Amino acid sequence: MKLKILKPRNALNKAFLKVKPNRTEIEGFKTNLITLLDRTNDTESEEFHKNLVIDFLKKTYYDPNHFINTKGKNDLVIHNGNSAKSTVGVIVEAKKPTNKSEMISRENLNKKAFQELVLYYLRERITHKNLEIKQLVATNINEWFIFDATLFDRLFAQNKNFVKQFNDFEGGRLADTKTDFFYKQIAEPFIADIKTEIECAYFDLQEYQKPLRNTDKADDNKLIALFKLLSAEHLLKLPFSNDSNSLDKRFYSELLHIIGLTEIKEGSKKLIERNKEGERNSGSILEDAIIQLDSLDKISRLDKPSQFGNTPQERLFNVGLELSITWINRILFLKLLEAQLITYHKGDKSYSFLNLDKIKNYDDLNSLFFQVLARRYSDRNDDVKKAFEKVPYLNSSLFEPTEIEQVTLFISNLRDDKAIPVIASTILKNDQGKKRTGDLSTLAYLFDFLNAYDFSSEGSEEIQEDNKSLINASVLGLIFEKINGYKDGSFFTPGFITMYMCRETIRKAVIQKFNDIKKWNCHHIEELYNHIEDRKEANGIINRIKICDPAVGSGHFLVSALNEMIAVKSDLKILQDRTGKRLKEYQVEVVNDELIVTDEEGELFEYNPGSTSSLGTSESQRIQETLFHEKQTIIENCLFGVDINPNSVKICRLRLWIELLKNAYYIQGASPVLEEVSEERRGYAPFNNLPYLQTFRKELRNNLTPAEAKLWTLLKGKQMDGRKFRRQHSVANYILDFYCPEERLAIELDGQGHFEASQAAYDTERDLFLKEFGIRVLRFENKWVWDNPEGLLEEVKKYFGKQPPRPADTPPSKGGELQELQTLPNIDINIKCGNSLVSRFAIDADLKQALKKSKWSIDSYRMAVATYRNAESKEQKREMERLIADIKSDFRTEISLNDPKLKKLSKAKGDLFNLTNQPQLFELGKKEKADWNKKVGQLTTETKKLETEIEEIKGNKIFENAFEWRFEFPEVLNDEGDFVGFDVVIGNPPYGVNFNKENGKFYNSVYGTFNLRGESYTLFVERAITLLNKAGHFSFIIPDTILNLGFTEAIRKYVLKNAKINELTLLPSNVFVDATVDTILLFFQKEISKEEYNKSDVLVNSFDKKNIIQNLENPIRSFSINSKIWFETNSFNLQSNSNELEIISKMYKTFPLMESFTKIFSGVKAYEVGKGKPAQTPEVRDTKPFTSKERKSKVWLPFFDGRDIGYYSLLWKENNWIHYGVWLAAPRLPENFEGEKILIRKITGKTLIANYISYTSYCNTLLFVLKLKKDEAKISYKALLGILNSKFIGWYFRKKFQITDEDTFPQIMIRDIQQFAVPNVKNLLTDELELKVNEILANKEVDPSTDTTDLETQIDHLVYQLYELAEEEINIIENS
Repeated sequence: MKLKILKPRNALNKAFLKVKPNRTEIEGFKTNLITLLDRTNDTESEEFHKNLVIDFLKKTYYDPNHFINTKGKNDLVIHNGNSAKSTVGVIVEAKKPTNKSEMISRENLNKKAFQELVLYYLRERITHKNLEIKQLVATNINEWFIFDATLFDRLFAQNKNFVKQFNDFEGGRLADTKTDFFYKQIAEPFIADIKTEIECAYFDLQEYQKPLRNTDKADDNKLIALFKLLSAEHLLKLPFSNDSNSLDKRFYSELLHIIGLTEIKEGSKKLIERNKEGERNSGSILEDAIIQLDSLDKISRLDKPSQFGNTPQERLFNVGLELSITWINRILFLKLLEAQLITYHKGDKSYSFLNLDKIKNYDDLNSLFFQVLARRYSDRNDDVKKAFEKVPYLNSSLFEPTEIEQVTLFISNLRDDKAIPVIASTILKNDQGKKRTGDLSTLAYLFDFLNAYDFSSEGSEEIQEDNKSLINASVLGLIFEKINGYKDGSFFTPGFITMYMCRETIRKAVIQKFNDIKKWNCHHIEELYNHIEDRKEANGIINRIKICDPAVGSGHFLVSALNEMIAVKSDLKILQDRTGKRLKEYQVEVVNDELIVTDEEGELFEYNPGSTSSLGTSESQRIQETLFHEKQTIIENCLFGVDINPNSVKICRLRLWIELLKNAYYIQGASPVLEEVSEERRGYAPFNNLPYLQTFRKELRNNLTPAEAKLWTLLKGKQMDGRKFRRQHSVANYILDFYCPEERLAIELDGQGHFEASQAAYDTERDLFLKEFGIRVLRFENKWVWDNPEGLLEEVKKYFGKQPPRPADTPPSKGGELQELQTLPNIDINIKCGNSLVSRFAIDADLKQALKKSKWSIDSYRMAVATYRNAESKEQKREMERLIADIKSDFRTEISLNDPKLKKLSKAKGDLFNLTNQPQLFELGKKEKADWNKKVGQLTTETKKLETEIEEIKGNKIFENAFEWRFEFPEVLNDEGDFVGFDVVIGNPPYGVNFNKENGKFYNSVYGTFNLRGESYTLFVERAITLLNKAGHFSFIIPDTILNLGFTEAIRKYVLKNAKINELTLLPSNVFVDATVDTILLFFQKEISKEEYNKSDVLVNSFDKKNIIQNLENPIRSFSINSKIWFETNSFNLQSNSNELEIISKMYKTFPLMESFTKIFSGVKAYEVGKGKPAQTPEVRDTKPFTSKERKSKVWLPFFDGRDIGYYSLLWKENNWIHYGVWLAAPRLPENFEGEKILIRKITGKTLIANYISYTSYCNTLLFVLKLKKDEAKISYKALLGILNSKFIGWYFRKKFQITDEDTFPQIMIRDIQQFAVPNVKNLLTDELELKVNEILANKEVDPSTDTTDLETQIDHLVYQLYELAEEEINIIENS
């Protein structure tokens, strides 16, 4: 056995390395550690020294949140909670410094201290079934050895022989019961035989005496790793401040307060809502916005106010909230930018700009948004240049006004004189260090609040001198999601889950891509690495992978996917800079859902522009540039998302921009402030015929409109007084119809569309732009070409020799020295708003006709999108927006023409026209006239019906947010326009969204798996399969209801038919902090089977439902199962092994389902306001006149509740009666309750709970009524009762429907009972069964508590025989 020693830094989570401890924490740590060392005394006992360790840990880290004390014979334990009742998280064995004989050493691990840890661990893990032990520690105060509990689990708890010896020792079945016997006779020899390396973190406090005791603060950085190693975040594996799963509740609640929102709990969900009346602050951002919207009557000016709510107040709130979210998102992004600039410039506070010195009011903030960040320095107005001279230009679309701002409010509309009270729990302090109170202006409050936190999450390992809490981009993602989930509760997927799902899915997709393109047969990343020879080609292949989240939310999955794509390249050793040089000295990996870059020494990479660090400026620059452009390439080419919520779309785009911002770099040698305007920029050659427009110009030349073609015949060949004209010539980002360079004269022919308001505004903007560059634009309507071509030419000639003046040759004003950050691309086009489930056009709709008639090709569409992403100005972006809109309009029009209903309508109209307009050569006979009238009538009716249907479809509200997958993403279309699909579809689709009859009709017509009683996530699974390419990979986190419930039967079959399932993981119940939904991870690869289902071996993982987990590396159960069993048993069973499922499969193959010979009904619901005849009133509901504890007359009959039915017994005390009739809320047919029946309790136990009733009686909805079908049933009621109450059916129910001991009140549903496979026979076995049941019923009728165990056991064995179970199968059930 060999000990592998890790230094403190190397033992820490790499994402945790990035967390800066604050100065107060480090000073407290030093003080307490010095106290611990100075109080050691060689003459004192071990107990004395153990108390020193307790005091140190409590004072430094664990009070008051974690209880620390002894437990039993354990020296010392740290609990996961603040009481001794909480589970143990850390086991510590403390020795006195002089006890070298028992203490572990680096040379010898097999000492008593380690053996004690093994025993204490097994007692917790095996005896107490504690799954939450995180670490084990052995210390003599100077030396510390820290072991991860997963190591102990693998070495000791998973070794059956060793665990057996431990259990025998604990049970007193060995030669001695003393612990020394265990140490010497069991643990020591076992440890000595361990061949694998045992890893542990180690440090000796004596080596830290200098930084501990000197006053040089620079030395304190040497203590950071030591401080973190003993923290709760490391020892108890708690989330840390930059963990994407860890919400800083203080930050979150104060931010909500400033916005004007509050969080409430509604059932299992936490919702965000407006403050209640009387508690609203008119100065909060939301309330101020609502007041301005109302006073300026902005809601009435919206195009579709109803989209924002049904009442005026709803609309004001929803519009105000959307604006508030937009503004806060921008401000938080800018806070990250500000922190990054300050970090880049070594703490230079002159780079800060979010403060009242720079931004005195909302007008200034508005200027920062739109006049600074969206404009290059040279293009900024003089009044903002000086104030924001160090704020870089970022991107033209990131800080452009949104559509809703354009028609309602800008932040500058808010009142500067408004104030709000400081929240009681504020982080703000006054000059005396006490919490601030009173009122503050909203803007001052917001800036002071943000400044109280540290946003520089991408910095180096150092101490936070200002004692600020850390807020980073990952944490902001969680906050964005929660604020955005105000309508229906937000389920933010934890980072460790998105990270795992992306890793498992994307790596498979990468292998698949290489295998498809290179014709390889690799199965693992390691095999791929061995095959790759050309790094450039390999990068190109990975960059072709398309990943889509169809319910993208805040973009968490896409951020995780981005990180994983880069990590895959690093693992394949193909990550390289733009010159082709590898990043071979660096490791790039995903840790805690963060991309971590370290060098060969394990040091975190830090960008140091202009520094002389060990990396050197050029190397630091190279790494930063490489990471930025890798992220840019992957975001632009590989990541796509759709969401119905426009706020989600904005947040997702913002998060992707934030990921780019993390690696934003200064362009070497660029100083835009000093930049001279080139001749091209001044207008002498204003971006003539830019390369990116070459394809578009060529296609326009080849597809001239008739008017353009006619005019070109008059202009070409210098026919106009020797002037040379060019057609489809581009100037800057605009393509001109005709252009004469000599005269700087453009001719534009305008069709009808140019007279629309939006088009006219665009034309004016375009003409003004060209005028600035000395180009005159002449506009003519198309009709001039046909009606008066000579007049048109004469008009043009009037301007010959009258060229407009060129623009002044004035360079931009000069300011301070400034380097320019690399601008951010327009990635917004990859994240789109729409309903992923609703499309007007099918994914397989034919685009070929559209492409033939359109002047655009798929390639030009792709190029337009690519150009849009990297547009360098608003003008270029607008031109591409228009071009993309034109292309999609062409596609939409042409596909619409191929709509079957339109074709059918056209044919019907044609037939009707021919029939009614053909001249009759002869008078029609009586019969012929009748036939003619009938035919005309039919065609008229058909025409009207089709017209009505088409208009209904056009006007159907469901299509308001329709998303056209068919052509919205040209990246997943081939050159012929076929939809080829995505390589990966991943995400967390909406749950709990149910259907109604209105939308159900549409969904039923589109989705083969639709079920009106179902949930939306099932449709997302079906949609995902259609979105995948022929071998694409899928992973969703979805409710576990897909496993076995009736409403998910169709989607289970659909998945098995169209995909090969790779993995299914059952998660704990507490995965979502704010929701109590049980979930699974489903992974599969698309493959359409010719058979009924795809055969595949599925990896099944499951976790304890009560487990609290931070990763998915250690499931409590993991096994492989063949999908054939799932198909045969009609469930995705994760709780049963193959042998158990074979038994269930055998049942289905051999015996009929109960639905074939029984009828099962729910009981009666007696009261509900508005139901019944006459409709029940609240008074009826409250007085309950139709039920009674006493029988009032003969028409009042027994009314059983769930608790009245026992196991073979009736527990009813004649204390509940019902007057049955139509006056009840939900009466059933009386014959359902007449005569013989079996009543089955909805809430079950280890077996079903059912009883036989022979007379007419009723029951409530906690019971089900089973009646035999007279003609189909061969078995008797009592024999069937014996089967239903048997151990075998109880075992079957729990296995089939995956009920565990953790399910407190397991329920059975009618659909479940109908799906039981039961022998429907009458034979000697069923006769004997009936006799035994009669005997039990007779005994229980006398005394329901009678012990009938022997008879029940006999029934169990008769049922085994009925089901023809073999002895080994019976043993499986008996031992389950």
